Amino acid sequence: VERDLGQCVLALLKHYKDPESEVLSRMFYAVSAKLKYTQFASILQQALGKLVSFVSSQTTGMQEMDDMYAFQSEFGLYPDTAIPDPRLINLGVKFNTMEGFVQEIKGRYA
Repeated sequence: VERDLGQCVLALLKHYKDPESEVLSRMFYAVSAKLKYTQFASILQQALGKLVSFVSSQTTGMQEMDDMYAFQSEFGLYPDTAIPDPRLINLGVKFNTMEGFVQEIKGRYA
């Protein structure tokens, strides 16, 4: 978020008057990656050199949250959307990767 959201906003503001970009009539996704929790754990493990695993609990203790996670597990989050958003890339956004982020912060946890 720290590195990507500002770039996305700036690109959209710079191009909102450009009729070819259709900025004013579209929804854009300021998301750099679509990862499963197990994929994220794998990226962390590789960077930190320590065993990392994802363990899901049976319940969060809040039915609404449990329902939301069940829905997301069944249908996915943005299942029919290309992430990162290629339209933002075409507007000049250079999304960061989770691997790059983990390399940046690993000194705090390794």
